[in-house]
Amino acid sequence: KILIDSEHLDFLQTPDVISTTMGFDVYKDKLSHPDSIIIISIDPSAGGEDSSVMQLWEITPKKIYQLGSVADPDLDASLLFDKILWMQEFLKIQWNYDPQDALIMFERNGVGEGLAQILTQTEKAIEYLEIPIYYDGKSAPGVQMTPPMKKKLALQFKNLVEYDKIQINDPEMIDELYGFIRTSNGSYSA
Repeated sequence: KILIDSEHLDFLQTPDVISTTMGFDVYKDKLSHPDSIIIISIDPSAGGEDSSVMQLWEITPKKIYQLGSVADPDLDASLLFDKILWMQEFLKIQWNYDPQDALIMFERNGVGEGLAQILTQTEKAIEYLEIPIYYDGKSAPGVQMTPPMKKKLALQFKNLVEYDKIQINDPEMIDELYGFIRTSNGSYSA
């Protein structure tokens, strides 16, 4: 069963890409709200048919805006870390945003475990990383995607789209949402 009806996706309009740096497409030239919270979300992948995805989101009091994205099957944990450091400087320079007010959230899967090690235990991260990392309730960096957690997050995302509380700007993400389904056994996939 398709999770989000196409009637809710058909109205989504994607803006032009303002800039592309290090493969990262930027969709907005300024933040929408002075009290925004910036979230860097990362879905690490081992490559092959699947891509690692990094997205930049602006959380405002009334809406969530997708600011930028990159999807690449060659993004391993170390390249993701390099993009995070680049994004940290981008936030400072492009939007005059203090990276310490942002948050890094990533899925703690196999590649995510490697990213967690780089983010929390390497000398380069300790010296240069200013953006805080999300820790789950077990004091581990990142988010462990259990089936109940995935179900809960998928349904929350569905509500954000259907009630126009999120602006998705990445055309590839919108295309994937047309095929995002809940299978008969209750799992989710695109």
